[in-house]
Amino acid sequence: MNRRLVALAAFVVLLGLPLAAAAETVEVAPGVIVTKKTYGGPDSEAPFYGFAEKSPILRQTDDIFISMALQVYGSRAKAFEHLAARGWEALAADDFKQAGTSFNQAALFAPAQSQIFHGFAVIAYTCFNDPQFADELFKVALKQPGARATLKADYGHMLLAANRPGDAEPVLEQAIRDTPEAGDTWTNLGLARLRNGNPAGACLAADQADKLPHATHAHTSIRWIWREAKCSGH
Repeated sequence: MNRRLVALAAFVVLLGLPLAAAAETVEVAPGVIVTKKTYGGPDSEAPFYGFAEKSPILRQTDDIFISMALQVYGSRAKAFEHLAARGWEALAADDFKQAGTSFNQAALFAPAQSQIFHGFAVIAYTCFNDPQFADELFKVALKQPGARATLKADYGHMLLAANRPGDAEPVLEQAIRDTPEAGDTWTNLGLARLRNGNPAGACLAADQADKLPHATHAHTSIRWIWREAKCSGH
């Protein structure tokens, strides 16, 4: 530690202020390090198995599961795709226990894939109300291979829900380029633009969202944008 840092630490101690403890980090895939976050509950349902140290018996159980899955699906890649798909189906059904279990199992076959971090990011925010960890995992997911087309849309939605419209808008703009037919993403973009002081842009986004398939609840948001932004013709 250099002299300036030592002096600063001593000054903080003299003032009676607490020194912030460095967050513990863990390597979850080759070259990929994330903050260690634990939430309680079964380790199998939490992101990265709750970062628990696996006993020899659990490691043996993993080996047996991997061997059986390879016999059923024929390759690690196919096993990963099946388990990840099961995770997304569970998230769509708001079954976070099954989603966590499925993504943990998928990570046994391809721990560096974007979908692992994407899925755990959604779980961290939606199930455990942890936007900070979700943000970290979304940023990792953007850098990893095999990203889903909905990655930026989900990230932008999380930023918007976390009251960060300024950060959400550029992410949602990128998401629209990836999935231009996604009505819900256009709705979220309209909400972000409106909260960022761009009513004209919000109207354009809401009008586009109304032309595309979207979730039933999104129509309420579209109508709200039209009203608040004073969109012509509505």
